[in-house]
Amino acid sequence: MSLISKIQRCAKKYMNDIDIVISDTGGRKKFSLTVMMNGKPAAAI
Repeated sequence: MSLISKIQRCAKKYMNDIDIVISDTGGRKKFSLTVMMNGKPAAAI
């Protein structure tokens, strides 16, 4: 099980969710993970 799967499983256990965005700008990739707690962004990594 991947780390992202573990984070998502933990969030869903408490009726929350995660949002993942991967973008490619000028050949550089950017990864953004937001944990939604009570429907609001709680942490951005």
